[in-house]
Amino acid sequence: MVQIIDAERHAGTLTVRTYCFPVPKSVVHLFHSGPQSCRSSPRGHPMSDFFREQTEIIQQFGWAVVHVLPSDEDPADAVPFAYTVGLTAGDRPELIIAGLPPDLGHQLLNELAGRVHEEGARFRHGRRVSDLIIDQDVVIVSGAPTADLWPGAALARYGRSRLRLQQLVWPDPGNHFPWQTAYDADDYRQPLINARSAAPAHCRAPRRLAGPHPRRTGTGRDRPTP
Repeated sequence: MVQIIDAERHAGTLTVRTYCFPVPKSVVHLFHSGPQSCRSSPRGHPMSDFFREQTEIIQQFGWAVVHVLPSDEDPADAVPFAYTVGLTAGDRPELIIAGLPPDLGHQLLNELAGRVHEEGARFRHGRRVSDLIIDQDVVIVSGAPTADLWPGAALARYGRSRLRLQQLVWPDPGNHFPWQTAYDADDYRQPLINARSAAPAHCRAPRRLAGPHPRRTGTGRDRPTP
């Protein structure tokens, strides 16, 4: 069984819908694996419901966020990750983040996706973003999916040739990033997409949200985020 969590945020409230259905081994990595305890969609085939409701979210907000959680069948060092679906329609890379609690990862993805979708922001490989997390930088890296970080719903919707991917990479409390030898990979597991090395950034913990990014007027930001 595979669990898909399709989450959206309305007026600060996180709404999570869970779909559970059997998946053949040949396509198990399409949505990766997840906990066995979940409910099925009450209407029709859950796969169809998942894509239909995700399409509605994308049409309303410009993107949706999909969370992937490790299951008992995954390796012990597997971590949750989350990614956007929908930014590709605007010729922008989808965003992905790994190793953080789902709610925090969701907020960070939503904030950056809002800048991309509504303000036309573009982030080059290795770009440091300093106003997402208090007293820390997040580094944006561009690359390709891996077996550990497989954005199955985005790939199913747009195809491998069309999809571009950027990861939000955060530092450990020692101000090190995963591509640095001093990074604490034992306590802060954070798999990376297939990307070339990014310049190291130096920033400080703790890991707390910096708060909403100020928006320019006239961007339509008066509506709730997904």
